[in-house]
Amino acid sequence: MIGILSSTFVVSNLAFQKPYNPDKVTQDMSLEPIAPLIVTTVYGDFQDIALGLSFALRLHKQELAEPAPRSNIQFTFLARRQNYEQVWQTFATLNQPLPFPLNLWVISPGLKRVGYRNQLSLKDTTGLQHPCQIDPNHYHRLGIPYQLYRCR
Repeated sequence: MIGILSSTFVVSNLAFQKPYNPDKVTQDMSLEPIAPLIVTTVYGDFQDIALGLSFALRLHKQELAEPAPRSNIQFTFLARRQNYEQVWQTFATLNQPLPFPLNLWVISPGLKRVGYRNQLSLKDTTGLQHPCQIDPNHYHRLGIPYQLYRCR
């Protein structure tokens, strides 16, 4: 009886929930459903990669449940060797296919709020750099921090 009861709690998400809550994180990331979206996970180990993949899978399932799923979502993974300085510089070299304006979410395990840069750059398909400004109203932390940048 205890086994059935505990299994029911786990399956229905009433117990042993993930501390980073992919449902809530992807709900935050979908605040503008028509805007193109890039989700970048900065990783230092395989656990960070698994974390990013869990968000990608949840966002994919969330989009498939929509009546008209959008096809303008990209996921990137950037390696963090020692510190975030190299990561911030890497953004300027990324070639991404989505049209501007777009939203860029940066998932950064281990980074504090003050560690996020105020502005990043992304290239379009022609190589032109576009500034991405931090949106201070959309910093979140559910087990891990994630920050929205608006690229115009």
